[in-house]
Amino acid sequence: MSAPTAERLRRFTRRHILNHWVMIVSFIGLVITGMPQKFADQAWAKGVVMIIGGVERTRWVHHFLGTIMALQLVWHLLEGLWLHVVRRLPMPMVPRLKDVVDFRDQVRFNLGVADAPPAMGRYTFAEKLEYLALVWGTALMVATGLMLLYPVRFSS
Repeated sequence: MSAPTAERLRRFTRRHILNHWVMIVSFIGLVITGMPQKFADQAWAKGVVMIIGGVERTRWVHHFLGTIMALQLVWHLLEGLWLHVVRRLPMPMVPRLKDVVDFRDQVRFNLGVADAPPAMGRYTFAEKLEYLALVWGTALMVATGLMLLYPVRFSS
């Protein structure tokens, strides 16, 4: 008799997985190309810039990756809006009042006040907060990146 096969649960579509990888690669690339520009007087930063191929190439790669990240954010927001408004699908990653209650009940459980942790849905309050932090953080990085790219336009 053969062993029972474990049922696989597909949590994300291939498109979602690809979007995650694009976000990971663009973020890491932005760190690798941005930190040496911020700390240009440090020896390690000069080494990283030389490995990449000089200051101009480092800036070009940084701007390219920033553009990819900005386009991905716009796509994500438009896709979410379309799925919710046009297709009438729920928005499971948006926190609700129940998530506040779940947080409170989780804290109570962790402190030993409650006997059991709260029953949560597909996404927990922690996952929803992490998601919002990613979206908000990306929007903030895009906005500040544009301000640094066009300082005169934004300061006038």
